[in-house]
Order: sequence, then C-alpha cells, then structure tokens
Amino acid sequence: MTRVLLVEDDDDLRLTLAELLVEEGYDLTHARDGREALACIERERPDVVVLDYMMPTMNGAEFRREQRRRPEMATIPVILMTAAGPSLDLASIQPDAVVTKPFAIPKLVAAIEMLSPGA
Repeated sequence: MTRVLLVEDDDDLRLTLAELLVEEGYDLTHARDGREALACIERERPDVVVLDYMMPTMNGAEFRREQRRRPEMATIPVILMTAAGPSLDLASIQPDAVVTKPFAIPKLVAAIEMLSPGA
C-alpha cells in the first residue's frame, strides 16, 4: 500500500482530500504546514508527498529546500499542488509533478501512481 503524506493548510480541503485518497486505497498521513510535514516524515517515511505551495509557517518552497538538504528524506518524491499558475518559479522548488488547483482527483491519483514505488 502506498504511503502518502498530504500537506495542506486549508482544513476543509485537507480533510476532503484525505478522505478521497483513503477511499482510493492509500495509507494517508496529513500535515498543516511544512514544519509539521518534516516531523511526519521523520516519524514515518511516506512513499510520496502531496504538497501545497502557499502555507503559513513553512511554505512549499521552504519545505523543499529543507527536504533536499536532509539525505534521509531527499529522495521522497513530491507532487506540488498550487493555484499560483505560471508565475511560480518551479525550478527553485523542483517538484516531481505538479497539479494545478482546482484539479480532478483522478489527475492527483495518476501523479501519485506515477511516483509510487514500483511504478
């Protein structure tokens, strides 16, 4: 079973996405911001991180810099969720995949499947 860490500060969206991803068969953990996500990764290593870009405390770009700095978590693939559009500097974030908000769940599931172990 693929372990997914969902990082989203909007409580309603996070809980809705969490429910939908569990229904899709994923083992899910979720966090409200980048700092909480780093702690989750240290406790239980996910296979894939689904990461919101705009969050308080530690945004998506800050999370990615810290994640890449730590060898024990640097290789975990990240799917970036964003509503920021083309103005976003993806080169500085280096996500493995991007889903633009709003998105359909099948698009997110396809990205997770593409990056899951054994894909």
